[in-house]
Amino acid sequence: MAVTVEQILKLGALSQARVLSGSRGLDRAVSSVTVGEVPDIAEWLSGGEIVLSTMFALTNDTDRQRDFCRRIMAAGASALFVKPKRFVGSFPLDILEIADKRNFPIVEVPQEIRWTRIMQEAMEVLINRQASLLEKSQEIHRDLLEVVINGGLGRGGQLGGPAD
Repeated sequence: MAVTVEQILKLGALSQARVLSGSRGLDRAVSSVTVGEVPDIAEWLSGGEIVLSTMFALTNDTDRQRDFCRRIMAAGASALFVKPKRFVGSFPLDILEIADKRNFPIVEVPQEIRWTRIMQEAMEVLINRQASLLEKSQEIHRDLLEVVINGGLGRGGQLGGPAD
């Protein structure tokens, strides 16, 4: 099972974060976390990312802010976590409406929370999930190998193993 935006929002670093729009998309799968402070960040996304941004490069330009958000959504990002207050003020309502229609979460993060803290906590969750999947895969591999070695007999010398 994939890590979701909702699970990432439960991190300690995000205890004061608030979902501005797209709450129906909190079940989106997260593959990684990246900082996106350049207007063309969407060109560097491969899908599944949470994009962290202060939107500094888009100060005083609502049209570019709209384009930035639309392109991130189109690139398959899972969510946009923003700190708009310092550089753009309030988030434009029409962008929030677009995100809400597309079930794309936009989350406001308190100004004092460092991106590195969010990234560290999120990557820990993602890596732990991958380690768990790897462990399960290795367990299945061992069980199948045992069946092959035993000529079709599982543990205990029975056909199909102990579940039969």
